[in-house]
Amino acid sequence: MKSITISNIPHELYGKIEERAKANNRSVNTEIIACLEHATATGRDPVKIQTTPADILKQAQYIRKHIRAHNQDMLSNTEIRQAINQGRP
Repeated sequence: MKSITISNIPHELYGKIEERAKANNRSVNTEIIACLEHATATGRDPVKIQTTPADILKQAQYIRKHIRAHNQDMLSNTEIRQAINQGRP
């Protein structure tokens, strides 16, 4: 495999790449490769982000885990289901 060295990456851009990598459970290097692959894919709009249902589920689980850590008053699954089903036959 070939290697590329990128110099003078703006701090803000690197931070965004780190955030994306964390959200996608990837290393920064792997995230950059994914971005490059996506940007160079033929017939695709490089602005749109392609995600799989598994990626979305991972992100939702990650977010939920971190929300729970910061908010102990969050509703449980049971409470949410009860609220949804309240008044339904």
